[in-house]
Amino acid sequence: MVRKHTLYQLATVVWFVAAAGSLVLVISGQAEPYVTPERIPGGPMGGFGIMAGVIIAGVVVIGRLETRAWKKMGRKAGLEPERGLNLLGRPAMTGTVRGRPVRVDSYKVSSGGSGESGGSSTTYTLVEAELAEPVERGFFFGKHGGESSHVLDDLPNELREKRVGDEFYAVGDIPAETAAQLHTPRVSDTFRDPNGAGTVVVGDPTDVIMSAVPDSGGGLMGSFTGIVESKLRDKAEFDASMASHGRKGLILSAEKLDKQLAAVVAVADAYERAEAGTRRGTAAEHL
Repeated sequence: MVRKHTLYQLATVVWFVAAAGSLVLVISGQAEPYVTPERIPGGPMGGFGIMAGVIIAGVVVIGRLETRAWKKMGRKAGLEPERGLNLLGRPAMTGTVRGRPVRVDSYKVSSGGSGESGGSSTTYTLVEAELAEPVERGFFFGKHGGESSHVLDDLPNELREKRVGDEFYAVGDIPAETAAQLHTPRVSDTFRDPNGAGTVVVGDPTDVIMSAVPDSGGGLMGSFTGIVESKLRDKAEFDASMASHGRKGLILSAEKLDKQLAAVVAVADAYERAEAGTRRGTAAEHL
């Protein structure tokens, strides 16, 4: 099924081609006798100005329609837009799931540089669940065969996996016994859903990843390290106070958003229960 975000992108391209093509037809005389080049205010240069205005107006209208669909999806999932001035971009949306504060936002990663400047860009949807305490040395928890983080895509396989049962894996600073406790029936159910999250990031695993990547140097190893550093720098979802999932593309389906919120919240709940159990065990040992 074609995603709604893809349809809005296609509409923008079609609008641009239609506006530019109409101007070319008029200037070349191919639109006569309906419209002649002499009827363009300001001649060809004026025509380019009109075309630019029409294209900008169309992009703004399509963007507003997409933003409206984004807000509608969020409200269906029980979320509301964050307050604040946001005239052009899509607002982040917040709410609660199973009593845990959640947040949904979108961001772009540029393939021609960091941030949103230069080159082409890819839109991601970020789904977050707030943690009771920050996790500064975070980790990834994922399902084999599921959609993985685009940072993990560039790591060697031996750095990727700490197996959790037959279906799941963990990457990062998490003891094996804690990782095993994340494999709950509820977590398994949310990950098995096709619309669910393939990978959830708990806290900020940046330091853990970089400590596992070989030191920068010349040649292929230096290039590999640079790729990972660039992706980490562009990554918006690494927040120590959040469990999160970033998915390529803009989600405009409330059903898909519900599934991903459920997965992120389930992992956050399981992790905090595991940590609470570990603390109780440690405290009992000191009695």
